[in-house]
Amino acid sequence: LARHRVVSAGAGTGKTHALLTQYLHLLAGFTALGQPLLPRTIAALTFTEKAAAEMRDRLGRRLLRLLREPEQLAHNRVASEPELCRSASELGLGWPAPAHFESARAQLSAAPIGTFHSFASSLLRRNALLAGIDPDFELLDEQTARDLLGEACERAVLSALDDPDDSALAQSAAELVTDFGFAGDHGLVAALCRLLAQRGEEGSQAAGLADPYA
Repeated sequence: LARHRVVSAGAGTGKTHALLTQYLHLLAGFTALGQPLLPRTIAALTFTEKAAAEMRDRLGRRLLRLLREPEQLAHNRVASEPELCRSASELGLGWPAPAHFESARAQLSAAPIGTFHSFASSLLRRNALLAGIDPDFELLDEQTARDLLGEACERAVLSALDDPDDSALAQSAAELVTDFGFAGDHGLVAALCRLLAQRGEEGSQAAGLADPYA
């Protein structure tokens, strides 16, 4: 874990297996840190509740397999967790006591393994006062969020078209509506929604939007 890394691969090629193997390295302490960790200290985040449930289930099964294979049956460990065994050997580290893996397995149900949204909302609820929000807030579902975004973009276009203080903006907006149309899948409102979504995925604010066109 000396550097950040990205794994890019198609479906069914083992990305989740690779992620969970990294997770087990942290649990066992087979990292440069050299210290076993427990699930409550490791955040594992994904995009859907289904994927998060699968991660938790597969971690539980792999931990159970480690618990059933005491150190004297080292050949079983090599067969079931070859990457962990290789890392332990290369780092010159011994395996944690079975009680550590028992504790890890017991903590899995409450471990921060979930979606980005659920993790972020749990942080906000615990620190609602500092964040200046109501701790009883609700997460928007995807359809409601899309509807609100569409309404906001529609208001932005209408506002630009009718801006009495900026004739240049109103003219530019009118030209864009002429080119794109107003509504529909290819209209200006939909284009603005797509642009905002893309900026969000990039983690970018609107401030640098014009930079690529300079």
